[in-house]
Amino acid sequence: MRRAEHRQKLLEEVHRVQKEIDCLDYLVYQMKKWCIAKFYSSSKIISFISGKSSNSETVIPKPITNL
Repeated sequence: MRRAEHRQKLLEEVHRVQKEIDCLDYLVYQMKKWCIAKFYSSSKIISFISGKSSNSETVIPKPITNL
């Protein structure tokens, strides 16, 4: 195999793997976004914001800021 052909095959492989990584990054982003939406729509956070106290202590996790 000539050097140029080998280089082209390596470059195609790099692009294929980069696309897989991009897909995984997007999946992680969507999962974080979903988790934040679930947390903020829960009744505990709504009661915390409205000032209504519940029997148990409400724990507010730190928000994910690196989306």
